[in-house]
Amino acid sequence: MSVPRRSRVPRGRRIPYLGRGVPESDSVPTGDPLQPAPRYARRRRALLGALALTLVTLLFLPFLIGSDEPITLGDSELRNDRLTHGPVCLDLAVDYSSSMTEEAPIRDAALAELRTFIDRNLDPGDVLASVAFTDQARLVLPPTSQSALAGVSITADGPPNGKDTRLLPALAELNRAYAARDGACAAHALIMITDVQLADSAPEVRDALTGMRLQRAYWAVPGGDDDDRPGLAGSPELASVVSRGFDDARGLSLLYGRALATLTGQELVRR
Repeated sequence: MSVPRRSRVPRGRRIPYLGRGVPESDSVPTGDPLQPAPRYARRRRALLGALALTLVTLLFLPFLIGSDEPITLGDSELRNDRLTHGPVCLDLAVDYSSSMTEEAPIRDAALAELRTFIDRNLDPGDVLASVAFTDQARLVLPPTSQSALAGVSITADGPPNGKDTRLLPALAELNRAYAARDGACAAHALIMITDVQLADSAPEVRDALTGMRLQRAYWAVPGGDDDDRPGLAGSPELASVVSRGFDDARGLSLLYGRALATLTGQELVRR
């Protein structure tokens, strides 16, 4: 009597034991071997859904709980106790060269926002000054206290365009204006609204800024990102000047507000 031959099992393949209470899903898989078993697919879908819900919640959390981050200067205020005792002074040096012509509406709208903000948030003795420049400079607003700004124009035509654009004449105008004024600034900042395509030398600008005894100086660069340093702004001698970009009046006016918050030691927040 011959003994039946046992079928050979390919090495590495497991044959399930049937009829011993093993669930059918644990038997030899059929179909596409790369597809996960149904229970693992369900678990993976649940995990992905939970992850997506968490990401959406984190994205919209600031809107759900509210945020103090200012949206415009018009809806902002300086909050907390003022730390600076004495007048703070903010100077604007505005590039009126032909390369900045398209920025004129932005510049004027941001100034209007700044004026309203100053009326509402600064002390009567705080000071605003403005100078326009091409290759020469014109003092638009001499250092003027907050209490005297009412009815005073803070915009004007700039000087005629020249061959080059130079910042030094504007800094000299500001120095002369402050020298003729009684009283000192407890904290002083300068914002230079320009594309920084300037013909000045970096060491001369550095020395002029140092002579103004500023606590902070800023480049406000149209169309740039924060910390972009085009032209003269990229010079090592001027590395201490903060560079900020703006695309519209909102961005430029918020830069004004943040500079004032730095001077007073307060926080710029939404009202």
